[in-house]
Amino acid sequence: MRQNPNVAFAVNNMQIEAVAEIHGHPNENQLFLTKYKEKYPQYHALYTDIPDEMLVIAAPVKVSLYKYIDGKPCADVLNVAENKAYREVLM
Repeated sequence: MRQNPNVAFAVNNMQIEAVAEIHGHPNENQLFLTKYKEKYPQYHALYTDIPDEMLVIAAPVKVSLYKYIDGKPCADVLNVAENKAYREVLM
């Protein structure tokens, strides 16, 4: 990520493209530690002291939702970088 900050996450039929920024070790960020401990107390002690752990913030650039409409593959796209939303037919 230091050499190429472009990242993508995919879950089911959704893909999120983003630009990542490394924000150091989680223990260096008090806001993160507080929120993480509140939301996931069972994981806080397990993961925040790992020496190679890093806090990454990913800013979405494009979100695509893949689906079929009338039997044709399509993508509903939210292009955050260009402030546009549109549908693409993929065939």
